[in-house]
Amino acid sequence: MKYKVFLLAACIATFFGFSSCGDNESKWKDFAKGTWKLTELKLDGRWENVENKVDASITFLDDNTYRGKGAFGNGEGTYKLEGDTLFTYVAGKEYMHYVIKYADDESANLELWFKGEKLDIHAKREK
Repeated sequence: MKYKVFLLAACIATFFGFSSCGDNESKWKDFAKGTWKLTELKLDGRWENVENKVDASITFLDDNTYRGKGAFGNGEGTYKLEGDTLFTYVAGKEYMHYVIKYADDESANLELWFKGEKLDIHAKREK
């Protein structure tokens, strides 16, 4: 009996796990599209406004390609959204990825991962 309860619980957890992944994908599906500009970096535990100090932006297009310019590199590639993580690729290899912590139509709080290092950033959508 305990085995059946455990199996049922595992099935339910699996179902909700997969359902929530699908929900996250649809939740963030259109999030990235457009141009985003870096506004703040978290340095030594404090948020630092860099909007007028650091030029960095990225534009995500409908065809799953992107163009970046500024502090994090100039170039283009492709991107893929998996759950709460947006992966960017150059020549088929992962360049960096962003974990979406919070986002709305105007701003985002992200973890940027590049070469194994994490940087907390805030970005705003350019209009």
